[in-house]
This record gives sequence, structure tokens and C-alpha cells, in this order.
Amino acid sequence: MNIPSHIDVLIAKYLQGEALPNEAMELEDWCNQHISHRDYFNQMQQTTSLMDGSDWQIPPSALKLPRQSSTSWKSLASRWAVAAVFASLLAFTFWTINQQQGQVIVAGDHNLQHQLPDATNIELSPGAKLTIAANFGKQQRKVALEGKANFEVEHDVQHPFTVDAGGVFIQDLGTKFSVDASPESDTLYVVVTEGIVRLYDDAGNEIIVKAGQSAWYIRSAKQIIVSPETRVVRFNFDDTSLGEIVSLLEQTYQIKIELQPKEIAECKLTTQFFDEEIATIMTIVCETLNFSFTYNDQLYTIKGKPCQ
Repeated sequence: MNIPSHIDVLIAKYLQGEALPNEAMELEDWCNQHISHRDYFNQMQQTTSLMDGSDWQIPPSALKLPRQSSTSWKSLASRWAVAAVFASLLAFTFWTINQQQGQVIVAGDHNLQHQLPDATNIELSPGAKLTIAANFGKQQRKVALEGKANFEVEHDVQHPFTVDAGGVFIQDLGTKFSVDASPESDTLYVVVTEGIVRLYDDAGNEIIVKAGQSAWYIRSAKQIIVSPETRVVRFNFDDTSLGEIVSLLEQTYQIKIELQPKEIAECKLTTQFFDEEIATIMTIVCETLNFSFTYNDQLYTIKGKPCQ
């Protein structure tokens, strides 16, 4: 079930007693739309009570929000006593823990950084939802994704890392990659920046996507498309001389770069670039070194003073 991110935020605010009357009524209307909506709300209540240490049971009709009163819903929320759990998290994320179903993390209005128990780093884009399977890391490493996220996976041959994007799977083979799996889109998009991933579905389609490649999966057609010509370029310069940088840029982008004077080739730079246009790279390099550059007739010219 695709739960809009603002509904998760409304539930969290309601359980804290911080929802405004109109927000409480919106939540009530949403719960009344379908039984699965109310079940989801009740599950969030139960999870919250586990986190708070309370042992009371939530009745099926717990969400009854009086439209005439602006204070009665607050008394219900105070009964649940969960404000301390969520107060510092709501501006950026809503997260829950359920011992049987695993962990659910939903990014709010900002990117959310999260590290899994196996040291895998994940960055969720706003509105993205990540479900971490129960017993993650013990017998398997599986997560489910709705939305867009970047993954920097801690490789483990015995326990492959797998992203379930709604029946389409991305399996790590030693990798940094990003996945855009918006539930409302028919197309899933994968970009591999380091290593290799295995992209496959439950219909038997499968392909290997290598660093610098991107792939698309068309859900309605159950079709995988990968373009070897699509090259995602990543540079990681660590105290690298300008001469080395220029040589690499010339080879990668098939361009010509001239240094004036030649001595500035000894200047060193520490920076990173990911899938940037050459003009952007030249601008950042020159601004960092306090240099300037011009472009004329297929030639870039960098000018500056030799570094001390």
C-alpha cells in the first residue's frame, strides 16, 4: 500500500497531540476511506505504544475525532504519551519499529541519511519510504523501497544486499548505486556509480549493470533497458595535481585544455564530481584555485598564478 508521506506526518503529529483540528479531521477522513487505511493507522498506534512502553490495547474505532472541539483530541493524544519520542524527528522524518515486521523509515521534507546495522549507508530523498526486513543482517539483507534513494553498500558475499522495488529487485555485487522507484511511475531507474548490480524481476528478466551505466525497468512491459553509451562519470580528486586533473578531463570528455603558465600544473586540488558537465567542473576547479578559464574554438584555457 502506497502511503503518502504527509499522512505519516499527520499520524505522528496526531499521536503527539500536536495536530491542528483541521489536520485531525483530514486524518479521520483518510482513515474512513478504506479499511486498509484504518489498519495502517492502528498499526502505527500499536508501534508507538511499544516504543513508549505502554501495554494498553487500541480498539478498532480508536480514531474518533470530534469536529466540534479543539481540545478533546489533545486529551486522547496525551493519553498515548508519545511526544518525547517524536519531537526531535518530525521535521525531517517519521520512523517506526515493529519487532515482527521490521523497521519502516519515511523521509519527510528533507533528504534523510540512515546507516543500517551492517554499516550500509542510505540517503532517502524526500517522501521516500524504506522498509527493513525483520532479522536484517542475521539471515539476509533485504529492504523494500518506495521512492528514490542512494545506497553505499557494505559488501558481504554470504549475505547479498537486495532492494525490493515492488517486484523489481536490485542486488548488490559490491556497489554504490541509486534507485528511483516512485510508486506512481511505470519506470524504475537505476544508476551505478561504483561496482556492479544485478537487476531482475519475478518474471525471470535479468541484467548486470556496471559502474558508469544506467538502466530502466518498464513495469507494464516487464522490460529492462540498459544503455552502454550512457556513461555516469565520477571523479574523486584527493590532493591531485592540476596537471593530472587536466589529463583525465581531456581523455574523458575528448577536449583540449591549455594551462597558462604551464607551472600551474603543479597546483593541487581535493574535490569530488559526480555526473557533472565539463563546464561545471572547469568552473569549480578554477574557483577553488582562484584561477580563471576561457573557451574558444574547442579549446579551454586555464590561467592563474603558480602555487607556492
